[in-house]
Amino acid sequence: MMKIPLMMLVLITSAFAEKPTELESLRSGWKEARIRALEPVDRKYLAALETLKARLTKAGDLDGAVKVGKEIEAVSVWFSDSSLDEKRIESRWKWGSGGTLTLMSDGKARHSAWSGYGAWSKLKNGNLVIQSSNGTAFLAVLDSSGSGVVTALDGSGTTSISLK
Repeated sequence: MMKIPLMMLVLITSAFAEKPTELESLRSGWKEARIRALEPVDRKYLAALETLKARLTKAGDLDGAVKVGKEIEAVSVWFSDSSLDEKRIESRWKWGSGGTLTLMSDGKARHSAWSGYGAWSKLKNGNLVIQSSNGTAFLAVLDSSGSGVVTALDGSGTTSISLK
């Protein structure tokens, strides 16, 4: 069983506290500006990956081409034209123990079994912190394919998660 230090739980829980409307507005504008600013970088990287994959395939390096293909898939998951379009989106995830988790660009989260909205945020390492509508906090540790393991921080269990 994973033990979470009390200070970590306090920090995670406080991150999901009610935010003032002005803060939500600032955050939304900041996220949209980041997406617009990073889009050209994302497009160049994906184009370079596609070129590399084609070159490796043509040269007969199928292992290399497969690795690059996996990188393309991993990057595409977070690219603004993908199903995780942070401008408006709602990304949908299959929750291993049942149901669908939907993540909204405004930081709200909704599971098909929850009575209301929870919250979510993406950590610097790409993992997700999710709080259910009843306050249970989860850590989703994701791999490059957009799948992973979700652990309830209260120790009540784990399940799998995968991008739909």
